[in-house]
Amino acid sequence: VDLCFDSPYPALVISQEAGAVPILRRLKYGVDQYHSVFIAKAGSEFDELADLSGNMVAFEESFSTSGYMLPLTYLIEQGMNPVLKGSLETAVAADEVGYVFSTADNTTIQWIISGKVPVGVIDNVTFSRLPEATQAELQILAETENVPRQLVLVRAGMADELTATLKTALLTMDQNEAGQNALALFLTSKFDEFPEGAQQALKRMEELYALVQNNE
Repeated sequence: VDLCFDSPYPALVISQEAGAVPILRRLKYGVDQYHSVFIAKAGSEFDELADLSGNMVAFEESFSTSGYMLPLTYLIEQGMNPVLKGSLETAVAADEVGYVFSTADNTTIQWIISGKVPVGVIDNVTFSRLPEATQAELQILAETENVPRQLVLVRAGMADELTATLKTALLTMDQNEAGQNALALFLTSKFDEFPEGAQQALKRMEELYALVQNNE
């Protein structure tokens, strides 16, 4: 495989395991960056992040950026103690924040509204696209930092000249009809450079990746 497109957490796993190199951002559905939001049922006793201690939180899945890496590392950096639990019924100690995987954002929302779990995590783009009536049933407790929506990676050892050619092709796809048609099929508005520079962007993402690995 010469090219790979994925969100930051699985992209970092691929990078660490196979030496793949992130070179650009992919604006999937036109979204350049996103973040996670911790949500609870509106009017519940949960008003701030400190209320999570001793309670259960629903994440999406173990390879998700917005549904695992970002909320997990956010809790760790806030000095909290996230611990994976086997089910919603598993006990959570007072000094822990238990988490389980719902496997889907819609399930997370349903669990919160039905009272199966007091707090859950989805990404901000998904939250913004919920019907107004559903948003009114929820409240946001905390939001994580932004990360790129998706990364473009090239295989380890790819020649610099070929990498440069691929970057140019991807960066200019939105400037001609053939490229625009291909992007539309790929549900992508365009590819672009990291605004803060690739080195700085990857440094922070690698810090978050390391926090996840140290917690497992």
